[in-house]
Amino acid sequence: MARTNAANRLREQADRLDALAQRKRAQADALRDCDDNGNGGPGGNNQQ
Repeated sequence: MARTNAANRLREQADRLDALAQRKRAQADALRDCDDNGNGGPGGNNQQ
């Protein structure tokens, strides 16, 4: 039982880290998009 609980906790942690990684990849993509067009993204002037 303890082994199952530990495995479930590790799976949950992995899911959270995966979600965080996806958000960070999306942020990185958005920043690259800003750099590509030179206007800082929405609204221009390097606004985030």
